[in-house]
Amino acid sequence: MSDQDDEKTQRLSIPENKVKAAARRLGVTLEQMDQFFIASGWSEYKCEVCGGENFQLGLYDGHLMPLSVPTSASSNHALWVVHVTCVNCANVKFISVPRLRELLGKPADGGVD
Repeated sequence: MSDQDDEKTQRLSIPENKVKAAARRLGVTLEQMDQFFIASGWSEYKCEVCGGENFQLGLYDGHLMPLSVPTSASSNHALWVVHVTCVNCANVKFISVPRLRELLGKPADGGVD
């Protein structure tokens, strides 16, 4: 890797305290995600594009890292989603964080329990 690539990697790195804060605000642990996948049938899910059965959960440094999807009505509002990617073909699925929290019996508004 060149020095330029190394500098770019350092600039793109998210400070650990911000990663942990986002994961804490999400309020869903990896264990709870595993339970959700088993209970909801995701553990038996096959990719509708390629038929693959292996998916990768969107993590950053071992923490669940939600994506912020802006709404078309306002740039000040966004939906948090957790993404799951097919390992075989890179098809991406989004899981709504507010709905996920409801299904897990947590406040849907993202507040920390």
